[in-house]
Amino acid sequence: MHSPPRMALVVIPFFVFAGVWWAFRRGFGASLMNWTEWAREWAVGMFGWLYLGVGALSIFVLLLAMICIGSVRIGGAGAPARVTPFEAIAVGFAASTSIGILFWAAGEPLFHVHRPPPSLGVRALSREAQIMARTVTYLHWGILMHITFGLFMVAFAIVTGTLRGRRSLGSVIVSAGVRQKLAWGNLLDGIVLIFVILALIAALASAVVSITAQGLAISGTKLGGGTMTGVLIALVFTSIFLGARPIGSSMAMTARVSLVLLLVFLLLVFILGPRGYALGGGLKSLWWLLRYFPSLMFDGFLQGSGAWAGRWTITHLGGWMLLAPIVGYALSRAARGYSLANATFYLVIIPMLLSILCILVLGGLALNIDRVDGRIWAAVPRLGTDSALLMSLNELWAPKFLRTMLLILSVLFFVTFAGSMIHAIMHIVVPGEDSNRRVITERRALLLIWGLAFGFAAWCLLHYGGIGAVASTSRLGAIPGVLITLGAVLAVFRLCLTSPGKLHPHVEEVDASDYRHQKSFDVKAADVIGTVKGRGRGKS
Repeated sequence: MHSPPRMALVVIPFFVFAGVWWAFRRGFGASLMNWTEWAREWAVGMFGWLYLGVGALSIFVLLLAMICIGSVRIGGAGAPARVTPFEAIAVGFAASTSIGILFWAAGEPLFHVHRPPPSLGVRALSREAQIMARTVTYLHWGILMHITFGLFMVAFAIVTGTLRGRRSLGSVIVSAGVRQKLAWGNLLDGIVLIFVILALIAALASAVVSITAQGLAISGTKLGGGTMTGVLIALVFTSIFLGARPIGSSMAMTARVSLVLLLVFLLLVFILGPRGYALGGGLKSLWWLLRYFPSLMFDGFLQGSGAWAGRWTITHLGGWMLLAPIVGYALSRAARGYSLANATFYLVIIPMLLSILCILVLGGLALNIDRVDGRIWAAVPRLGTDSALLMSLNELWAPKFLRTMLLILSVLFFVTFAGSMIHAIMHIVVPGEDSNRRVITERRALLLIWGLAFGFAAWCLLHYGGIGAVASTSRLGAIPGVLITLGAVLAVFRLCLTSPGKLHPHVEEVDASDYRHQKSFDVKAADVIGTVKGRGRGKS
């Protein structure tokens, strides 16, 4: 393979996983989780202002990009679109949310209605608290998540998709004015991939547990010896198959089916559930989001990790910043052929509205049922956040049918999310065009080895424990993640100061599969963006 240092980027994380899992098996799991939690709380206490500030700047810069350089066509003037607009919406939603939105849309509002943000002076379980509960969840799972991912989509779409920079975080940092070096780019990519792959392994193991439990509950059968292993193999195989294919083929089709099924599911829940409560309270929550946005965003700005913002807003931001470079790159692949404004609309804004719709319907259902006797909230500490939606569906007509739809959605959303992550990782590590035979061969060989390691790591967690330790370790990625996101904010801001005409350089098409040409791409990208400093003396 043509670049051993780049190949190592997907090998080293598994050695880190082995070290974490070995520590867990040796009895250091509790100590490891305590240490990682202490490190997270220390980062929140020291740099909480930075997380919130970068999160707010991301919103401003993304909107500025749509206004200033929204006419730029991703991939160049003649670049064909890889996906249709509906497929772009579906990929933008499924690749960003995974199955988390399905369960947290119902579960998180329960936390906020029982423990509302103290800065707003709202009494727990009051009518105002029920409205505020969905307002806060809109902020976390709607605005902040999709804006953070969209920021990296814009950065990668312009720098690597249009200016043909090297497929690396280093190329994005070039746009922020930092001189690019090959080792610097590999270091940034390596840091991100370590934590992202750890998070993917933990997410895979958790998804297997959730999907298996849902299937057993619907069928009424007991857990068999190889049930979870079979589910694991199916999820890994499907995710790798989708990741190996061009983003406009199998993955777009799976995302399209997922979105249609989701809309049908939400419609059924809305019709069978508390329509007036879900719609009226949900729309009122949208108004409160606009009205109380500063207070919600910056609650406990200087109060450390024990404040409400430290426990919720900053924790969510850290998670999104951890995943954002890889998710953003996957979205930038789907953005090719669209103007930047249209790509942001299809891949960021509409998926954001879909997330809000999920919270409006599913959160409204859980809040309405829980307000009667609080039994759902009482069960969450014992059964987990997933139980909020599952228990709520049991109160509707045809619960088994609805839970079967939820099970299918869980599978489809997870494999689309994991497949998009794998697709992005493989394209970053083995750059090149999907039509290049040598690139395809190298990616398939890497996928075979990577897939076996990925599945085996999750199998170890399922059968010998350690999901919490690995997930807790992966969350440390939020610490470098905020600095990398700040670099992306600066990069996109400088792109906004560049004339749109400068972002359509007339460069000769070079085969990106040849790794020797990658550094020259960075020079061209840096030269174009460098013209911002001196308009009259900049290089063309």
